[in-house]
Amino acid sequence: MVVRANAGVTRTRVARICLEFPKAITESQTGQHDAYLVRNKKFAYYLHNHHGDGRVALCCRAPSGENTALAGAATRPAATSRNRTAMRR
Repeated sequence: MVVRANAGVTRTRVARICLEFPKAITESQTGQHDAYLVRNKKFAYYLHNHHGDGRVALCCRAPSGENTALAGAATRPAATSRNRTAMRR
């Protein structure tokens, strides 16, 4: 049996990790989409049921070239674009 954390637990964990960065802050306008910033530059997004798709996703910045390696190593679906990697639960 596979046990998965609920979206609230996942969101709390993502927030705890992201806010450990110096001067990191969070913005949430809809309650389903959190943006994490340092000096007004976004470095990660947490999405829950974005556009009503029922998915939980984390999109974060990665150094150039590493995003492809991260997506290739993911055990769940992942996508890359420029210097960002997105992973879904």
